[in-house]
Amino acid sequence: MKILELTRSFYPSIGGLERFVANRLKIYDALGYDYRLVSTDFSSEKRDEAKAKGDVEFLRQYTPYNVTPGVRKIMRDDYDVVSVHLLGRHYSDLAIRLASKRGAKVALTPHFSFHTPKYAALKRLHERFVAKRTLARVDRLICFTDVERKFWRERFELPTEKIAKIPHFFE
Repeated sequence: MKILELTRSFYPSIGGLERFVANRLKIYDALGYDYRLVSTDFSSEKRDEAKAKGDVEFLRQYTPYNVTPGVRKIMRDDYDVVSVHLLGRHYSDLAIRLASKRGAKVALTPHFSFHTPKYAALKRLHERFVAKRTLARVDRLICFTDVERKFWRERFELPTEKIAKIPHFFE
């Protein structure tokens, strides 16, 4: 199985998304899966440390919508599964569309979405015109709590069988 993990930020730190992705990669290693981790160049002091390790590829992004022209090149390879960790950004929305067109299974774990009022007008437009079509291309939306599951089911009218609730990884 060949898997592409796409995340907005990744560097060796103790934090929510980064920790989650690092734990998921441990599972892939244990199962012997072939995977590739790609992130944006989201600004962080720790980013250069990760680049030096060579375990993650970084794509240049332009904010506020995380326009990432390099994602098309990444998506040219054949993947069985494309795992995306955000919704509502050019990076993730385009990757979901391209993966779906190529026949890859798409898993969405929406760590980043509409959590703050910043850029509220853009977020409302995205939710109204882009999100539902993007979510229709997702094979499985992964949540960690029943509250999240209820939010996604009610807000975007997703079928219950499309939403999975899994616990965070623990050793």
